[in-house]
Amino acid sequence: MISLTDTQAIIHTILQLFAFVFSITLAGTLQAQVSKFMGDDTAVQMGFGDFNPFIHIQFIDIVFFALLEIMLGRPIPVDGKAIPHRKKIGRFIAIFSTRVITHVVLAVISLFAFVFFSTWGATNAPGVSQVLQDPRILIGLATTSQSGSHAFIYLLGIFSIIMFGINALLGGFCLIRDTVYGYVSYKYAQDARFIEYANPIMVFGVLLLLIMFGGAILGGINSAIYFIARQLSWLLGR
Repeated sequence: MISLTDTQAIIHTILQLFAFVFSITLAGTLQAQVSKFMGDDTAVQMGFGDFNPFIHIQFIDIVFFALLEIMLGRPIPVDGKAIPHRKKIGRFIAIFSTRVITHVVLAVISLFAFVFFSTWGATNAPGVSQVLQDPRILIGLATTSQSGSHAFIYLLGIFSIIMFGINALLGGFCLIRDTVYGYVSYKYAQDARFIEYANPIMVFGVLLLLIMFGGAILGGINSAIYFIARQLSWLLGR
């Protein structure tokens, strides 16, 4: 027999999985399209320009999710030599900043959504605050006639805060990974001899930056998200 705790864990895992798959696929698709716009259609030709999770999610992501409840997604291939020389550095920055910007935007939207569902629930469905703090309450309330009609809103509130956390995490990770990938791609495009050092730099460079600056970068991403959300709230409130 499945207990209340088991049901809570199943719901939370499903929401996490969907949030990771959707966020990674959307960010990767947009990055591939930006890369094409900047002159390199390699990723689009390989299918990364399609909103297809099976392209953007690797088998290792499934393993990571099963063990650690985390996915990182597959970096899109970029042929630096195909990018026109005019404003080359700017084009590389545009390509490799797309994922970070996408995840930050998704996190901000999710934060706004969470506030909206919390406010709506506090006004129209008493008890929403407790539900959003402890999803187990949702399982019990969903079986009652009084709260059953609000279960979907509760679920959206929980999903919003999960989306916020996941995209803040992915934004910080992609800032590190795509900085290294962008640097390697640019150097290889400028100097073919650099390719012999490319793979070690991409692997160990990412790991080193994660170890040294991972916490600071994730904290900075979270601060940026809250700052953007506050500024937008102020502008919308005027």
